[in-house]
Amino acid sequence: MGGQTHDLEVGSRADIVLMEATGPLDALMRAPRRELAIAGGAVVVDAGEVLVG
Repeated sequence: MGGQTHDLEVGSRADIVLMEATGPLDALMRAPRRELAIAGGAVVVDAGEVLVG
C-alpha cells in the first residue's frame, strides 16, 4: 500500500469540487450542481458548465 503524498505546494496536483450543500450527506444524497471543479490545477467546470470534453 504505497501512500500518496498530498501537499499544498507550487507544482502539486490540485483537484477540488465546490458545491452548495448543507453538509457531506446532503452533497452525496441530493447531488447538487457542481459550481466549480478543478482537476490537475485546471478549471474543468465553471458555473455548472463543463469546459472540457
